[in-house]
Amino acid sequence: MELRKGMRVEMCCSEDGYGGAWFEGVILTVTKYRWRCKIRYDKFVTDDGNPLEEEAWLHSEVRPIPPYIQLPLQCSVGDAVEAYDTDCWWRGFIVKLLTGAEEELWVVYFPDTCTLKAYPHSDLRPAQEWLRGNWILAPQERSTVIERVIQYFALDNSEETHLTSGGEGDGKKRRRAVKSKAASLGRRASGKRKKLKITVNTTVSG
Repeated sequence: MELRKGMRVEMCCSEDGYGGAWFEGVILTVTKYRWRCKIRYDKFVTDDGNPLEEEAWLHSEVRPIPPYIQLPLQCSVGDAVEAYDTDCWWRGFIVKLLTGAEEELWVVYFPDTCTLKAYPHSDLRPAQEWLRGNWILAPQERSTVIERVIQYFALDNSEETHLTSGGEGDGKKRRRAVKSKAASLGRRASGKRKKLKITVNTTVSG
């Protein structure tokens, strides 16, 4: 599949604090030799309220919208997933299932930001990678830190788990990073979404 003008895509950001995040948008232009392109974001606007546009490297920072794959209802601990949060998708690993609430929540650990947060099944999708023009499921490779987090939660049988990471929990690092990006690029598009809260009592360190 060739990335071209008018195609809906996702763009990643290499700036600090955005590791593993993919923002949705559409390609406006592609340079003559197909090295760079201009993207219009879906969820960001300028100070005047116009859709925000930004240039990106076509082959390293841009990918098509991943094909829809139903996340199994019975996910497994350690599965690589992407969670929809603060208007973009973040790569992480499932480390625990929380039960006993109105709906089951999956606790996801994000290695790029060292944060943990719980999500309903509907906010998760299988992690995929765009490789040589084809989509493949992301390798289930886990670092020793991720294994340590999984082992901790395997020993924790409480219904409520407080999740802290470097002094910040419940995805605060991620939300602050995205807000910071919005501030540097323009005013964020309005829109609120319901936040899921869980209590916290452990620290994850790198």
